[in-house]
Amino acid sequence: PQAPNYSEPAQKDVFTIVNAQKTKELGYGFWELGVTVQNNSDAAKNFLGFQIDELDAEGNIINSYMSYNKNSMPTVVEPGQQLTIPLTEAHEDNIAGIQSRYCEWGDDISTATRSDYSQPFKVMF
Repeated sequence: PQAPNYSEPAQKDVFTIVNAQKTKELGYGFWELGVTVQNNSDAAKNFLGFQIDELDAEGNIINSYMSYNKNSMPTVVEPGQQLTIPLTEAHEDNIAGIQSRYCEWGDDISTATRSDYSQPFKVMF
């Protein structure tokens, strides 16, 4: 996908991550991470995805990327509603935690609006 062109200053906390945890073993060397976001605005928004840093046991960044919603399809999240997004992780990557600094919402990835968090979300497992 094409990276969005952010033409306006990033809005703060339109969506925030409220939780991230290992949810289940998937077998064959993989596990599922559930990341829960919340719409803090006063209007329904299409959630697209969030920036994620994978962390090692010392908290060092070992990988960074945008994690888009399943199949990169927008999902409408009502005001105050939460949405949990499952991510598949590999045991061999030795991910001990994650952090995130912003997310994206809008009609599609090419016209996404960025929303920074007032404070980065960080959790170690």
